[in-house]
Amino acid sequence: MYCKNCGEQLLPDVKFCQKCGTPLENASTVAPSISQQMKFPARDRGPVIIALGILAIIIFGPFTGVPGWVMANQDLNDIRLGFIPGTSYGTVRTGKTLNIIGTFLSLVSLIVIGLVGIILFVFVTVAGEMVCTVF
Repeated sequence: MYCKNCGEQLLPDVKFCQKCGTPLENASTVAPSISQQMKFPARDRGPVIIALGILAIIIFGPFTGVPGWVMANQDLNDIRLGFIPGTSYGTVRTGKTLNIIGTFLSLVSLIVIGLVGIILFVFVTVAGEMVCTVF
């Protein structure tokens, strides 16, 4: 027998579903549909996505920002399809935003550091030539 509430297969001679606690009157001998079995997998990666976004902003940049961004896109798609509860939407969306910000901030900082390095190199080279021409 199967629980009509969650689709869990029930053991014989039980009065309540082991998974959701629904009384046995709601049991059915028909197997649940695939969509009912896949209702909500036990996966909430929202806090992990937020942690990756914070790390992307603080230190690691694209090394944690891009994977967190990809995970967030997958989870948002699964929320839209109904595979993950909608209560995770805010956490996942916040994590995606943090990962995007962290990735772009790190890329911008690398460009700025590169430009400052080039400017310093040119300045030191020109200043060195000026010192050599004076003496």
